[in-house]
Amino acid sequence: MAEDSQTYFEGDHVVSVVQFNYDDLDSVEDIIREHVAHNRPVLPIINSMIQDSVRAELGRVLPRIFSFIWQAKKPRLVCNQIAWATNMLGGSERSISDYAREAGISKQAFKQGAQRICRDLNLRQTRTMRDDAARDKMRKSNYRHRSK
Repeated sequence: MAEDSQTYFEGDHVVSVVQFNYDDLDSVEDIIREHVAHNRPVLPIINSMIQDSVRAELGRVLPRIFSFIWQAKKPRLVCNQIAWATNMLGGSERSISDYAREAGISKQAFKQGAQRICRDLNLRQTRTMRDDAARDKMRKSNYRHRSK
């Protein structure tokens, strides 16, 4: 038996554990270079990496989203805010004002709730949110220039 292996009993079975040097594994870059050198397709490797990343991110975010909805006093409002914050309402014919009115809150309160969700879930702000932030920044900048 090699020096770098260990043997132990698990019930009636003998289990041998061999120390493994993970540094000896090929990196993703090495694998892709080998595929390119042998004229093999690289796209399946990239797709697999993307799918793994998406699964990991979903595993991180989904429980938190459900927690937000579960703990909310107005779950439908939170669902609409999450949908808006993740840009799922992009093709909807309804406006933010419609969703806010349905929940009995202002448009500003709706947006603030969606921004809080983005911040708490560490989601990237939608283009609309970034545009609004830029507008506010410009308005404040213009106000400071006018007041001098």
